[in-house]
Amino acid sequence: MPYTIKQAKKQDFYRNVQDADEQKHLKRLEEDKKRAQISGSAIDATNPLRDEDGSLLSYEDPFNISRSGKPISLEEPFQYVRIPLTQKSSTYSLFYKFIDDKNKFSEFLPNIVEEEEPEVTPEELETLRTQLETDVATQQELNTTLETEIANLQQRIQDLQ
Repeated sequence: MPYTIKQAKKQDFYRNVQDADEQKHLKRLEEDKKRAQISGSAIDATNPLRDEDGSLLSYEDPFNISRSGKPISLEEPFQYVRIPLTQKSSTYSLFYKFIDDKNKFSEFLPNIVEEEEPEVTPEELETLRTQLETDVATQQELNTTLETEIANLQQRIQDLQ
């Protein structure tokens, strides 16, 4: 009959297998550290541990498991990757060789041309004045009608109560 996980963890055989796996894992880690030291790689994150193909090696901590049940990665200096800080710059001669004078600024503010005010004849001005007075009179008439209707509705509401 198969064991449950709790029962299996209590068995000596399971613990021996688990210990052997942990020891094998730690031995592989130590071998990779030694290989990095022999090759001249510094364990200060300038040359992290890599395999023969150049892939980064990352090891899990066999003694710590997260709450979700997944292993936690070892937080060791040999697993840090340092990215070198580089800054590219150019010289004036190279800049003008490739860019030339295309990016030369001649003005900092756009050239704004002021528009002239349109000339209005006295006849056009009188027509606009008449149209404005008509529009104002129409608006006043609408406002008066609206105020009257509002008063009538308020009166109806009071009568219904």
